[in-house]
Amino acid sequence: MRLSSVFSVLLAAPLLVFSAPVFSGSFEVFGSGEIYWVADGDTMIVTGLTEANYATIKRQAEEAQSNTGRDLRVEDRFNDRHRSMLVRIGNIDTPESVHPDPSRNTAEGQAASDYVKDLMADARVDYVCWDIGHWGRPICSLYGGDFGAGWDLGVHLVDQGYADYIDDFGPHPYWPEIYEQVSRP
Repeated sequence: MRLSSVFSVLLAAPLLVFSAPVFSGSFEVFGSGEIYWVADGDTMIVTGLTEANYATIKRQAEEAQSNTGRDLRVEDRFNDRHRSMLVRIGNIDTPESVHPDPSRNTAEGQAASDYVKDLMADARVDYVCWDIGHWGRPICSLYGGDFGAGWDLGVHLVDQGYADYIDDFGPHPYWPEIYEQVSRP
């Protein structure tokens, strides 16, 4: 997508900073960082967290691992040296592109992955994390940062057709109305 198209979409996005949170997660951590690596359309590494935020989120993952009795691979999801974490964007789903079962990977998933890699490479973002997912990744929204107020990656991906809004485990805890609005046909 051309840069001018990206900026026109960003400017057309609703201003999220004025929305009242509807928070219902198990914890709440706000901060900023940089995208270090994109696995696919809805999973990436955010680095440069403050020590306090990193410690809080990692502790939540360790508690989730202890509470579930399953190996959530916390040590693989967090890097102490770089204060980085592998995040799962909350309430969206992109088609598979890097699934261990190659038969589940799709051309649509590869397109979403390529799009996010181009869009998010080395971007500064703000984040809010509110839960630890089934696979041990922090569940977060990435917004603002280099893209400015009113921009949220999940909303953008749903709006552009690269992701579906999912609320199987509850609506987005901060901006459910905006996600529902962009997910309507």
